[in-house]
Amino acid sequence: MSLEMDPEVAKNLLTEGATLVFLDVPKNTEVGIDMNSWTVGEKFKGIKMIPPGIHFIYYSAVSKEGQVAPRTGFFHVFRRKELLVKNYDPHLEDIPPEPPHPNLVQRLKDNLKELDCFLGPFPYDSWKKWISLTGHISEDLIKNQEPICGKISSAPNLIPFTNEERKQLQRDWIPPDFSNRGPGWEEKLLPQMKKVPGMEMRFTPLPEKRYPQGSTPAEITKHCMDSSFCLDKMLENHRIPEDLLGEFQLAFVCFLVGYVYEAFEHWKQLIQLFTTCDEALKTRPEFFLQFISTLHFQMKEVPSDFFTDIVAGKNFLRDCLHTFFANINATGDVLDAKLRTRAQKFREHVEATFEWEFSEEGEEDLPVIVEDVT
Repeated sequence: MSLEMDPEVAKNLLTEGATLVFLDVPKNTEVGIDMNSWTVGEKFKGIKMIPPGIHFIYYSAVSKEGQVAPRTGFFHVFRRKELLVKNYDPHLEDIPPEPPHPNLVQRLKDNLKELDCFLGPFPYDSWKKWISLTGHISEDLIKNQEPICGKISSAPNLIPFTNEERKQLQRDWIPPDFSNRGPGWEEKLLPQMKKVPGMEMRFTPLPEKRYPQGSTPAEITKHCMDSSFCLDKMLENHRIPEDLLGEFQLAFVCFLVGYVYEAFEHWKQLIQLFTTCDEALKTRPEFFLQFISTLHFQMKEVPSDFFTDIVAGKNFLRDCLHTFFANINATGDVLDAKLRTRAQKFREHVEATFEWEFSEEGEEDLPVIVEDVT
């Protein structure tokens, strides 16, 4: 752990910072907090001088052969001077569900000074980056969207379908006479698995319909091109618009640090939703100002070719931003001046940093119009 820290900051964190005591963690286990991780030694007992706020603590068992187990972690909102105690069970390679005994917690609190030499200092130089990636995430949002079990795993436990579920799947997939089976039907006979209930993230599902009930064909075309209706529906599920940006950040850090693939997929869905809005650019300028800033910091954490489909050769994020900047340009003078300026600066930054070009639409990218044939 880095020991370089401003003396005044160190003094403040020594008195006001929180402490994580992590007991019985075997040597060579990978342990991390936020953007930092380490292979711990025999004397490791936890982390001290943690700035108050939202943090993500995670760990992975490591075998004698050096094989690293899937990452497991949890979010915690540390208060000033808080002491959080966790026990690690080497047999489970996880934190058991039972909390430490209150007597143990009190004893550790009373003897925290003696424990100090076994605690590593929080790497404060990474704190600003973490804030830029999580600034919109609230404690309530975490409680509502983290798994019910309270832990986030990159490889959640799986259980087989019940006999009735398996029979239903086979009835749906395989014709009684085995005719018209189609390619790959044999794989559907293999045991079907599902996540243990309570281990999945609880992100807000995107609307199933992109347009209001009773829309005309022309209106359906408009809503399929402009995601503003879907954005409004998503915002109805949140207390304030900033909470949807918090969900956007939560999905990103769960993927970036927690290695959760379903979080990455949800982040991509939100990217596509935000960047294909048209009318909302005019009605919700503050939301998109914050979206641009949020995405700016996220893009600093991944390489430029990360979003490229190795099969199709297309870059998902570049294509989404192409649409976003085109919509910005198409709004004309009615767009908020501050939003237009920030979008232009963001575009110039992305073009210079990632060497992406956002040219005019080709013929194959033009929208398909739905005609009313009734």
